[in-house]
Amino acid sequence: MKTPTEQDLARHLLVHRRNGYSAGYVLRKSVRRYAVLVGILALFVIWFHATDGLWYKGLCLWSIGMFVGALARDVGWLLRIKAQWPFTAKVVDWQKVEDLAEGRDPASS
Repeated sequence: MKTPTEQDLARHLLVHRRNGYSAGYVLRKSVRRYAVLVGILALFVIWFHATDGLWYKGLCLWSIGMFVGALARDVGWLLRIKAQWPFTAKVVDWQKVEDLAEGRDPASS
C-alpha cells in the first residue's frame, strides 16, 4: 500500500467535513486491507485445522483471536475518532485543507 499524500489526506478530511465521520466511508476505503486480512486468516485456519494435533488447533484459535482483536482495535479507533470529530472540525483550518486538496501550497495563500 502506498502512503497517502497530503493532498489525499486533505480530500478525505473534506469528505468527512461534508458528510460527518462515517463508518461506511472508512470501511469502503479499507476494504482491500480487510480482504487481505480475511484471506490470510482463511489460509491459516485451513492449514492449522487440516493439520493433526492439538498444538495446531490452538494456532487456529489463536489466528481467529488475532483477527477478532484487529477488528476490535479498528472499531475502537473508529468510535474514538468519531466522538472527537466535532472538536476536530472546529479547530482545523479548513482553508489550508482546501488548498492542499487542490494541490496549492497553503503557505503561499
